[in-house]
Amino acid sequence: MKKLLLSLIIISAITSCAKKEDEIKSESSTATSTDNTSSINCENYVFDNSSITDNTTSSNLDNKVQNRPTVPVFYPWSGSGQGIYNTCGESNNVWFDCDNETTPYSLIWTNKGRSSEVESADNISINDDQKKLMKEDNNTLYLISEQWHYYNPKYDKLSQCSKFYLNEVFKEHEGTEYDHNLMINIIHDEWPVVLSNKAAKYKNEGFDGILFDWWHNGAGNCKPWNVCVRSRAEVNSARLAIAKEIRQKVGNDFIIMGNVNWNLKDNVSQYMSGVFLELWKTNNKDYPSIDATIDNASNAMSIEAMEIVLNYWNENLMSPKIIAFETWKYTAPEYKDSDNYSDHVADRLSEENIKLAKLFTAMGVVIPDNGYVLYADNNPDWSGGDHQHHYYDFWKTDLGKPVDNMTEVKSGVAYKKFEKGVVAYNRTSSTETITLDNGSVITLGAKEGNFIK
Repeated sequence: MKKLLLSLIIISAITSCAKKEDEIKSESSTATSTDNTSSINCENYVFDNSSITDNTTSSNLDNKVQNRPTVPVFYPWSGSGQGIYNTCGESNNVWFDCDNETTPYSLIWTNKGRSSEVESADNISINDDQKKLMKEDNNTLYLISEQWHYYNPKYDKLSQCSKFYLNEVFKEHEGTEYDHNLMINIIHDEWPVVLSNKAAKYKNEGFDGILFDWWHNGAGNCKPWNVCVRSRAEVNSARLAIAKEIRQKVGNDFIIMGNVNWNLKDNVSQYMSGVFLELWKTNNKDYPSIDATIDNASNAMSIEAMEIVLNYWNENLMSPKIIAFETWKYTAPEYKDSDNYSDHVADRLSEENIKLAKLFTAMGVVIPDNGYVLYADNNPDWSGGDHQHHYYDFWKTDLGKPVDNMTEVKSGVAYKKFEKGVVAYNRTSSTETITLDNGSVITLGAKEGNFIK
């Protein structure tokens, strides 16, 4: 949802940031003061920290995961824009109307319906049509995207009297396509309680889980990369406390998912049951081909690194281990239009992109136990929004349910058996063959994914 900066490559390798809170609050060039806090009268301010109880008696979470199709496609922040064909995201009653027969999705999240009060769950409002859909749709997971470290004062309210108010600009959004946003005091020891109460309310309303964007230790408000208001250690402690408090409040039948991008070695994983892998890249063309290990995968940002990232989170998440795997398309330099750098519609259907979409789809289905996939535009491709995409025909391939976990043939070559066929991929630069137990042989070209009945 956000436009990640190149500086995060460096941030992921840094163990700490320089704490500059005094500088941020005093220098307008770093964090612009937007309010005159000295004139605020807080006599009538009340912080309601009443506990909200999880009153659900049953969960359909496991059934929804088991009922997913062969290729489960997901849509981040569905309903918050025009949709991929201008046919969804328009209803005022059902926010997730992008999930239909033409474009079926198995995992969707939105920010509509969340509380506009940053520190309160009081005005969370989910209409009856939405509750009915979330309850009766037995093969789609519905998450709510909640703010945890910054908020948009244009839409969200936080009293200047609040212990969570900082009057601190979110530096990494300033001067970008995103709105003027302010930071939240995430290191306050009551902040995890606020978010756990919201999570309990969302669960009671019918959501299957909660999603946090920017869910990594580089979220300390750093710009430039080595000038951070909060250190990586402080952000990690805050994230750990938030996830632990939510998990204790709502139990294990509620997804806690974070957008971790390429990040690994995360001790918060012990409380998380899902990740959004928004695997951005430094240019609009190819992901590089760079050998990767768990120590350098976050910096390599290569196809080889994707395997490591997928395997790491599949091994370290709590059940049901929901992995939303988003890769970005190849943008051909010869396409030009008045909007930006490419004809994004033509790009999506180029021979190169169809091939890469199949490869990454196969990787996202084969490697994780419960992988969900999306092949999307690069954020800079056009000004229409992030995560836009074409809905490829092969995403509707029906091979039934998986009957086994991944079988690795060699590094970069693997497959998974399904009730009615096999999904296989070869991310190497050479042609490879796979011999199945029944003697049949699958031949895969370089960087090819395939769905075989």
